Amino acid sequence: MIIIFGSSKGVGKALANVFEDKKTLLISRQKSTLKKNQIHLSLDINNFDYKTFDNQIINEEIEAIFFPVGLLKQNDDLNLNSEEINEIMNTNFLSIAKITGHIIQSKSLSNSCSICFFSSVTTILPRDKNIIYCAAKNSLNSYYKSLDTYIKLNKLNIRLSLIILGFVNTTMNQNIKTFFPKMEAGKIAFYLKKNIKKLKGVYYIPYYWLLIKILISLTPNIMKLLISKMVNR
Repeated sequence: MIIIFGSSKGVGKALANVFEDKKTLLISRQKSTLKKNQIHLSLDINNFDYKTFDNQIINEEIEAIFFPVGLLKQNDDLNLNSEEINEIMNTNFLSIAKITGHIIQSKSLSNSCSICFFSSVTTILPRDKNIIYCAAKNSLNSYYKSLDTYIKLNKLNIRLSLIILGFVNTTMNQNIKTFFPKMEAGKIAFYLKKNIKKLKGVYYIPYYWLLIKILISLTPNIMKLLISKMVNR
């Protein structure tokens, strides 16, 4: 079984489309059109019904889990209230960590199961916007490193991956203008399905973001700011 969180939009919806030939559990608040092998649970990751979820995966061998979930708010700066901050942190990090821990402890994963987190290139760029979103995605990056160490030290047969995405052509990013072209969600989903058996480690999609990261790490602060303005023009 393939499990896809956030399956109604963006990369999650694209993943649901490319995995339509496999038994797939789709999880989102909004239900989309289902194919023959697909099951949908209307669940909110920030108010997750673990009992309903557990009942659905009983006796299933989980081959891969994808977490292409994210939440951006246009007013994400210093003026957010506590409720808004919690919603962004929960959606982009805390709820993902809670659900991942629950699934690993449930021992429902097949041998060499793949767990795939989705982060953002905003974690490598100095920004004056989307402050809490960037903090949440950086927290997810750190969680990936810690969980990867836990998996190795406890000799768990789980392949963990972190996808650092550039700007994707989705509703969430429709108001963001960038120097580089936005990626299509379908191409990302196709790449992940093609490489599902070997996904492990950190991936930058598109790959040139790794080069940008290296460039930023080697340049003085003024160049970092210039690169940031070029990407977020």
